[in-house]
Amino acid sequence: MALPSEVPSEKVDSIAQEIDQMSSEEIAAQPSLLGSDFRLFGKIVQCFCFIDLNLRRALEVFHIAGLLPEKLKKDYPRIKDSSLTEALADIAKHLDPKVEPIQETLTWLEAIDKFRGFRNLAAHAAAKGHPKEHATS
Repeated sequence: MALPSEVPSEKVDSIAQEIDQMSSEEIAAQPSLLGSDFRLFGKIVQCFCFIDLNLRRALEVFHIAGLLPEKLKKDYPRIKDSSLTEALADIAKHLDPKVEPIQETLTWLEAIDKFRGFRNLAAHAAAKGHPKEHATS
């Protein structure tokens, strides 16, 4: 799993500096996550699960309409979730711009792809709490 690019913020930088000055023991002693933190992590993961489901539904519509490019036909329906945005972007680029909002579609697909890394981080990383900060604050 590749880590997503960081989104700089004063809060994140401050906490990162604090953690950088801690020993391994001090990091391990940080509080466990709260129930509200776990719920937020779960919501992030579920949102992306539904995004992937709907991307796959869109791909199926294009398949039924006979609009899948040749390079996608050989892998359909076993296209990986991580490749759905790229596959749909390839299709969207060839749609009629007088009928479809191609640039808007490409922008949304790019955003979904960019933030997939944060979903993966929320789903697969071990997390600890912070004595003064919570995911829901």
